[in-house]
Amino acid sequence: MSYSRTTRKKFGQRVNALIILTYLLGVLICGRLFFLSVIRHDFYLAKANIQQSLADAQMFSRGDIFLENRQGEFYPLAINKAWPLAYVEPKKIKNTDLVILARTLSSILKIDENSLLNKISDKNDPFEILKHELSAEEAEAIKNLHIDGIGTQMEENLRYYPAKNLACHVVGFLGYQDDQRVGQYGVEEFYNDILTTQKVDANPSKELKEGEDLVLTVDPNIQLFIEEGLEKIAKNYNAAGGTVIVMDPRNGKIMAMANYPDFDPNEYSEVKDFDIFINSAVSSVFEPGSVFKPIMMSIALDQGIVSPASTYYDEGFVKIGGYTIYNATKQAFGTQTMTQVLEKSLNTGIVYVEKLLKQSVITKYFQDYGFGKKTSIDLPGETNGNIINLESGRDINFATAAFGQGIAVTPIQLIRAIGAIANKGELVKPTIIERVIKDDKIQEEVMDASTSTSVQQVISIDTANRLTAMLVSVTENGTGKRAKIPGYWIALKTGTAQIPAADKKGYSEETIHSVVGFAPAYDARFAILIKLDRPQGVRFAETSITPFFRDIAEYLLNYLEIPSER
Repeated sequence: MSYSRTTRKKFGQRVNALIILTYLLGVLICGRLFFLSVIRHDFYLAKANIQQSLADAQMFSRGDIFLENRQGEFYPLAINKAWPLAYVEPKKIKNTDLVILARTLSSILKIDENSLLNKISDKNDPFEILKHELSAEEAEAIKNLHIDGIGTQMEENLRYYPAKNLACHVVGFLGYQDDQRVGQYGVEEFYNDILTTQKVDANPSKELKEGEDLVLTVDPNIQLFIEEGLEKIAKNYNAAGGTVIVMDPRNGKIMAMANYPDFDPNEYSEVKDFDIFINSAVSSVFEPGSVFKPIMMSIALDQGIVSPASTYYDEGFVKIGGYTIYNATKQAFGTQTMTQVLEKSLNTGIVYVEKLLKQSVITKYFQDYGFGKKTSIDLPGETNGNIINLESGRDINFATAAFGQGIAVTPIQLIRAIGAIANKGELVKPTIIERVIKDDKIQEEVMDASTSTSVQQVISIDTANRLTAMLVSVTENGTGKRAKIPGYWIALKTGTAQIPAADKKGYSEETIHSVVGFAPAYDARFAILIKLDRPQGVRFAETSITPFFRDIAEYLLNYLEIPSER
């Protein structure tokens, strides 16, 4: 079979056309590849890197942090939440007045106008994030601009604190450090490695290990109660600040911990005074004043030097070297028992007790109680306190230390020591973590040494029982009367300490009010510490914060369903 010249010519034309078409298609593909890989390389590389990092963050999230109430219900304190972000592709913006656009974006995003103008004007920058964590209103406003190159279609998994200010000093926040998101302050910082998604080397590939969830010892209901009360009383007395801790003295578990003023971890970047982030319960020291007197009395009782019924004669003052120490009220009460020394908070009486003891014995007991060193609570920023004055061996330093001046302690050290009296003389290590949840399974084993419970017998059981009875008498007959609760024995001690002067030797007229105690006195389920800094218009702690102590104790007795004991 043969083909005509015309047929062969047409066939050749089709083949040539196909060859040309294939060539042109190849040129187009190569051109597109050149455009994507060379001309638009920076843009797509930047966008791919951001998308990959966001995908990693969404797939392998930071561990959550929970509070748990008595019914076993979990309340989220820190979780991961998907947020829209606003971005710009400067090269795509056409026929738009950039100055006006920057002004419009500034009004929507609440970002500096000049900063935005620089970002949207930089044609060499293929992709730039304008703002993280857009609100629903901000995202909608950006979409409604309908401007090419401005968008919100990407999302990122960021930290969210649904309880806002609740337990903010305990939880801390997830901040930025060298462009990396890391936990700062609180549990977020202390347990950052456990909470963080981590890359695990495994030849020949790398895997991601998801962060583990944490359940805190803090009860959300107790926490809310003390925070609301602390804010109210601080504002009522125009105080500079305050701290409340509630602890189970049997095991050191922190049931609640609050400081005033507080902050919203979601808005941490808006805070101007970074001191607000500091957890004063563990990071700030103060001279405790008369709340320290039970510690000195416990030493004398434990050494058998005095009994609750031992007496001394109170002249209203006592001379130590060239110094004169007075009672707070400048009154003299004559013959007084050791129990009355605590009831009336007599400085002369506790100095009498101190003088009966050897300085080396006092120093050892102070150290055994944990003063001058960290408690090792699982929170960052803990400080040692300061009892260095005792190293001088000066009589006046030991005399003033007896009523809590010239030494400095942290609130967590003080409640731990008072908790030892409540716990039959056993000192335990405070902790903020109840347990870890990994792969939806509760981890029973202790995570590390920082969460282990250590116990030390500081004073004898007999000493603890006798001192407890003396502290009950403070509530029944002394400065703690405003803390009485019908049907219960409450052990308590108040304190009003002058604050050292900043510009000279001695003390200023400003004070710190504090109260520490526990209940039920002879089978303690909780210990409470309240500290109020520089309250105005009130002289003594027995008036300012002892009623608040009663409110907390009564709430706890009801909430924990503790039966009446009298």
